[in-house]
Amino acid sequence: MTNEFPFVLLADDDPDDRDFFCAGMKRLFPSVDVVAFPDGDELLEFMNSSRLQPLPGCILLDYKMPRLSGPEVLLATGVGTPYDHVPKIVWSTSQRQIDIDECLRLGATRFAIKPESGAQLDNLIKSLACYLLTPKNNVIFD
Repeated sequence: MTNEFPFVLLADDDPDDRDFFCAGMKRLFPSVDVVAFPDGDELLEFMNSSRLQPLPGCILLDYKMPRLSGPEVLLATGVGTPYDHVPKIVWSTSQRQIDIDECLRLGATRFAIKPESGAQLDNLIKSLACYLLTPKNNVIFD
């Protein structure tokens, strides 16, 4: 992780989904680091122990994880925390409206269905670029 470029924090208990996302990000935006964790608990431990500066460009959370789920991480990184204004995206295979509504109510910026193809992943990653562009970084993505 560098201070020169934006980075993404990712928590997902599925190693294939973590690898899929990290490889896609590296291919599309090689200057963006992804710091990945196998669950929400390890993500929060890292966030609380490291006092991240600068803050991540966004946080991507799996909806259902052992120990701490995406909604639980949203609660822990919400109002009154240093991460309150960091965009948080929850992704899931679930398309249940009740799950989507819960995440948005808890502060998720967006709820995304997990991509099933490389093209869908590319579209998701490209849509995250708006969260990764900060005046401090002056990074331009082609």
